[in-house]
Amino acid sequence: MQSKKAIKRNIRLVPTHMRNSGFYPISEDGEYTHITKDRGIIHSGSQYPFPPQELMQYGESIEKHIESGKSDANRIQEIAEKYNWSKGNILDFACSNARVLRWLDKMTDGHEAWGVDIDANRIMWNITHLNSFHFATIQTNAHLPFSDKFFNLVYGYSIFTHLDELTFTWIAEIRRVLEKDGLFIFTLLDSEAIKSKLDRNMKNKMIHDPAFEKYHDENTCMTFSHSRSNRFHTAIKRDFICDILDKYFDILEVADETMAGTQSLIVCRQR
Repeated sequence: MQSKKAIKRNIRLVPTHMRNSGFYPISEDGEYTHITKDRGIIHSGSQYPFPPQELMQYGESIEKHIESGKSDANRIQEIAEKYNWSKGNILDFACSNARVLRWLDKMTDGHEAWGVDIDANRIMWNITHLNSFHFATIQTNAHLPFSDKFFNLVYGYSIFTHLDELTFTWIAEIRRVLEKDGLFIFTLLDSEAIKSKLDRNMKNKMIHDPAFEKYHDENTCMTFSHSRSNRFHTAIKRDFICDILDKYFDILEVADETMAGTQSLIVCRQR
């Protein structure tokens, strides 16, 4: 058991507004929170509106938002075609502002496309502006509000780079909601992705931290920072996570340099 001192230290690491709720609530001044709907930002690049600048995940322009979203969505479609995916319900795990999901409407063909995230502000914007899709706010505890085998494609871009001790609990939960032969696609920060970042001189506070060096030790399986915010990072050795996944899935593909060379990608099929 943790000592009281250790528990207090860990609590301080969790943002105040998440300590009781387990998600990022909408923050507004005053006694009430008001959910409103406007036209959003209209752009010729999409039939759907775009969120305001403050709801962009990385503070990017709409043009960059479109470029990266289309690129990652195209990768999902290519993988689906490559492995003869049969159409069904889709889940974007940690969808943020639907950067990727908005481009996958043609894949559903009468089925449901869902996005979930702990950021209630972005989820509420999605709900009020992207009517062709379904969204729900989830919490940091590893539970998805869906029945067993509800989806036959689950993907997560840049989410397993922000999980910690619950990484494999979330994988078990995704396994629960994924039907037999369904695809599970996700990105991660592993040694190959770290090398790519370093080769490109990309900024990343964690990988340049001297304390991070232990990740490269032979016996280290995974390393995560202790900030416990939505910006903390997790690095996992590829062999380690593949050994775990191999117990439950058929690993179809492991690819380098996904998401503009910042992460690696793993494709699995549910047994």
